[in-house]
Amino acid sequence: MNWIIRKLTSGPTYLDVISITGMPSTGKTILEYKVYNDKSVSSHFDIRSWCTVGQEYDEKKLVDKFLNQVIGSDSKLSENVDVADKIRKQLYGKRSEESWGLFEERVLGNKSCPNELLDVGKEIAQNCEGLPLMVDLIAGVIERKEKKKNCVD
Repeated sequence: MNWIIRKLTSGPTYLDVISITGMPSTGKTILEYKVYNDKSVSSHFDIRSWCTVGQEYDEKKLVDKFLNQVIGSDSKLSENVDVADKIRKQLYGKRSEESWGLFEERVLGNKSCPNELLDVGKEIAQNCEGLPLMVDLIAGVIERKEKKKNCVD
């Protein structure tokens, strides 16, 4: 359990898969449940989703369940909805919020953003496309400049 939690919370930044396999009734689901609900895991991720997949499953139901957990809803999707795009937009929105928070903190410290810079600051954070390193790099350049709108235009 500790190894899986370490891999999830401090592993590589690229996508990775951790498979939990074994014979029936050997405790796989209990292990997964404990990891999923572990405090360090739940605080590390903005959004988590839980689904189980057996030997026979309905892919549409699994995707619906996953999407509903991500968007916080319990609705049925119509056939013509691009689920992958809907999930991407939902997750991307979370990164835009995180990017703005990181950008604002790095550039302004504990001061609040002046109203005349709010729109341009959020636009800069959004253009970083949820990449924390890019946010930090650009914020590092801007933090040394004078905090006036004509400096960032």
